[in-house]
Amino acid sequence: MLISLIISEDFIYANLHAEQTISSSYFGADIGIHVSELFDSTLKRLNKGLDSIENCDKYILYLDFEGIENAGKHLFDDFIEINKKVKSLTFINLKNSVLKQLNLNDDYLDNPNNDFVDSIDKFNMFYFGNSTSSVKSINPQVEFEEELIEFIEHFTDELQKPHLHESSSVYLTSYIDIKKMISEGTSFFMYCLYQLALKIKENWDIHNSDKPTLVCQNLNSSFISSILSNLLQLDIVILDHVGPINTLYSTLSNKIEKNKNYIIVSDMVCLGTEVKITKNLIAFLGGKVIGNVSIVKLDTYNSEDLNRDKIKNISVFNINKENNAKINFKIKTALD
Repeated sequence: MLISLIISEDFIYANLHAEQTISSSYFGADIGIHVSELFDSTLKRLNKGLDSIENCDKYILYLDFEGIENAGKHLFDDFIEINKKVKSLTFINLKNSVLKQLNLNDDYLDNPNNDFVDSIDKFNMFYFGNSTSSVKSINPQVEFEEELIEFIEHFTDELQKPHLHESSSVYLTSYIDIKKMISEGTSFFMYCLYQLALKIKENWDIHNSDKPTLVCQNLNSSFISSILSNLLQLDIVILDHVGPINTLYSTLSNKIEKNKNYIIVSDMVCLGTEVKITKNLIAFLGGKVIGNVSIVKLDTYNSEDLNRDKIKNISVFNINKENNAKINFKIKTALD
């Protein structure tokens, strides 16, 4: 299974660090997102995955080396085999130090069109076996976000009539089905979790002795937490079915540790009611909530008010008034 594959009209994109992370997490070393070396097992999996793409030879293939610090030996033959299956092969975000480990001959190294940025010791574009620079430049983050919007739109169901939100006094007119994302869009959903793990690593210190614990609240967030735990090497606490406001909890004291840092994991944050309930429970028992993470979050505040909770709220994708046109997510009340 390839998780990062994005197929556009004229190109295919794959993130090698994401693919190596999955390989390391489930087929080998238990280091998850901290992996930094590319091995041939990942390239062989990529090579096999290209066989399932119809008319693969019509596409430009971009291989993103962002996050790759070292390359295993004997990868050259794998790249040759991959190159045979596509129109052209281009490396992006390739460190010069990694390039040297690939042991390419002068025919590949002497292309004057390769875009090398000396100040960061990296190739923005490296044309593998191509003599021209006719291949356009792409922005991986932009491509991911565009694919993600279509992914969310595909798994958003319009409700026949407004549905009462379980934890807040509002009605919803559509439903983003995270459970169906997990079961039917597994590969890309895993790539979303990889992106979320990167954001957690960037925003919090997960290497010290006081590293945070992930807190999940329901079945979806349990699945998300289990993957994040594997990728980030973090422990999990399960608080089952936190949602209903009128629930009384009497068995949490043996799960929450005093003065320990916790990150609440959600599938989707709509109005944040369940997150606030969980945060208050953890605080009552002496724990410290340092943030909340989710796949999708609705920005129901104006930008100047987004940080009013004084904890970090990180998501793979934020739905706001600028990008909501395609998703068309609406919140209503009886005061229309």
